[in-house]
Amino acid sequence: MAAAAIMPIAACGGTPSDGRTEIDSTLFNEYAHENIFETTVTEKGLEMTGTQNLRAACSKMRFAIEEKQKISLTFTVPVFEEDSEEFLTSGINMYTKTCVDVMMIGQTEAKPVAQLRLWAEKAVGETKVHGRVGSSLNGESSAYDGTFINSGRPYADTEYITGNMRESAPFTIVFDKENFFQSYLNGETDEIKPVVDKEKGENEKKLYESLSENFKDVKSVSVVMRFSGLTYDDLQKKGYTGFEASSLIYITEINGQTLKSSDGRIKDEIAPYISVPDIIEGRNLKAYSDYVYEVKSNESAEEGRETVLYSAFATDVLSWKDLKYKLTVTDPDGKETTYDGLNFSTGRAGTYKIKVTVTDASGNVYTSPEKEYIATDSYRINVEGTLPETAKKGSEITIPSAFVTNADGSTTDKGGNPYTYTVKVMNPLEMEETIVNGKVTLKRSGVYTIRYTSESADGRDTKEFRIRVS
Repeated sequence: MAAAAIMPIAACGGTPSDGRTEIDSTLFNEYAHENIFETTVTEKGLEMTGTQNLRAACSKMRFAIEEKQKISLTFTVPVFEEDSEEFLTSGINMYTKTCVDVMMIGQTEAKPVAQLRLWAEKAVGETKVHGRVGSSLNGESSAYDGTFINSGRPYADTEYITGNMRESAPFTIVFDKENFFQSYLNGETDEIKPVVDKEKGENEKKLYESLSENFKDVKSVSVVMRFSGLTYDDLQKKGYTGFEASSLIYITEINGQTLKSSDGRIKDEIAPYISVPDIIEGRNLKAYSDYVYEVKSNESAEEGRETVLYSAFATDVLSWKDLKYKLTVTDPDGKETTYDGLNFSTGRAGTYKIKVTVTDASGNVYTSPEKEYIATDSYRINVEGTLPETAKKGSEITIPSAFVTNADGSTTDKGGNPYTYTVKVMNPLEMEETIVNGKVTLKRSGVYTIRYTSESADGRDTKEFRIRVS
């Protein structure tokens, strides 16, 4: 059955040259031990072959599921029959439990898991596959038939899902926060429908309520495709049946983006995504301050610069490790400034509008919605003018005047008295120089320090400037 068109996470931007980029197969191995899978980009899709005696999982792909966004996966799971020359080992019933798990793990501290388990029908040539959806917390995902049913965690058997493991027919699975898993059902329609009907029965209702509660605050998920890592020799020696017989999977399409390629490169046509700017709880922006905007999943914060604003995550189907960022900040006067990278500064107190743009390796662009934040002032010395960083021995400089403001921007205290400040000029020997008519002569070689200080019942501030004299 042909896959229905699924809208990508975000509209695409332009791409440089032909937009073709190499697929990084390590993106699909986060949850697997090293060398469990061999991953190869082929004309059939991203081929993943189990190479060790382990059940395993894969995927480093992270997707947005806020703002009614959907994840769409199309994959095939070849299973070889007794009447096939490629049948793994005689005597194994390939239909009783042969399966693959599709898990969505929420990127939250609790790590809620939504899991769809598929296993093949017994009848040769059957085009329907059994499914079971489970919900569990804290990273637990043992939705194996008996143990999961007896665990007390919510689950429900689903309608038949159209597909055929024997003939490598494609499975298309869609996931979002409203319907959770959707697919083609019963082979009777070209329409993708919810796998669990919450009106069908008590189990289905309980499962739907559990998934809704677990995922209500989740903004992004990681996709895990779990299947066997058993090799041909393992099967022959140990005589495994069921789950362990599936050791090959092809991921052919993600969010409408094909993964089929003859040279390991594809035309990347899906824009990246970045979550809207957010502010660390209990923090606020301050006027006249320098900040580094953080993308948490990419550990972008720089030591020595304060992080207050952040995006919870940024993601891309193919090249999330190579994303580039720009910040656009509109100040209280309506002036818009774009910063390359993740550093930005505030000026005077007031309302700031901030949005972040992310670009992937193929040049696809996405800009987050704009969000407003108020930068508050603090007790502060405002120096009117500039001081040089270097000067000649014997030269005379003018000490700029200053004024002091409180957190409300006022220059006076509650009694209407102006805030006062002092200025000291310290020579390289840490001796105070005399200021005459607002000027000072730099008589020695070395570093001079000009220090402004103000202290009152409303606050305290110090500003220091250094001048290297030669």
